[in-house]
Amino acid sequence: MGILVFMLNSQIQLPSTSGWVLLFSLTGSILLLNQVLFRLPPEGNAQSMDSALYLACIFTFGLQLSLNVLLISSVIYILYQRRIVWWKHIINFAVYALMIVSAHYVFVQTGGHTGPMEPTALYSYLLAMTAYFTVNVIALGIYFMLLIKKSLFQVIHGFVKETITAYISTLLLSLMLTMMFETHFYFGLFLFLIIAVLLSVSFKQLFRLYQEVSDKAARDPRTNLFNHGYFEELLEKELAQAKASGSPLSLVILDVDSFKKI
Repeated sequence: MGILVFMLNSQIQLPSTSGWVLLFSLTGSILLLNQVLFRLPPEGNAQSMDSALYLACIFTFGLQLSLNVLLISSVIYILYQRRIVWWKHIINFAVYALMIVSAHYVFVQTGGHTGPMEPTALYSYLLAMTAYFTVNVIALGIYFMLLIKKSLFQVIHGFVKETITAYISTLLLSLMLTMMFETHFYFGLFLFLIIAVLLSVSFKQLFRLYQEVSDKAARDPRTNLFNHGYFEELLEKELAQAKASGSPLSLVILDVDSFKKI
């Protein structure tokens, strides 16, 4: 579906010299952002700020340039990320195509106009971002539902609960980019990339510290074995998963004689 939507909305048209510079500037920025992913506790799902750039591109330059950037960056990414199986690249490309096209049409149909930002049409920008986020969540929810055999509601609930704050913050950065693209495109793009890299480094340190603290809290300091608190947390998670999926759950309790001496 995503590939079909991309084909129906793409036009083969060679840009001007300045258009090529703009196209490759945005493509290079997307590729850089895909290299500075950051992870958020507790599950550590990877996040990227390329969505802010795609949305700003939709708002400022329109659908065609956004799809061209997606196509070129995806092809380059496939060539140097060969350790990732090919069908995952296809899924990623298709999902992004659906998100970009959906956001564009919602933006246009609600009164938004490509070009300089219009404060009076703020609801158009917000609805477009909502459509972008919704398509992303549903598409990834279906993918993980098929991958790990969980219910769609359970997958989407877990995904939204962990990532919504960071994701909305990333999307709102697109409004800042849209305003900066009006007057200082290359300076705004450079400044955004610097912020993205610094945030990525900060979030990596945050996730590493969270893992260290979490690991210490879940283990006995003498034996380095998991403690009772970890058992309760794990049991609660397994019970919730068994109830949601309707699968049986077994618990075996063993009593080891004279273990206290050890």
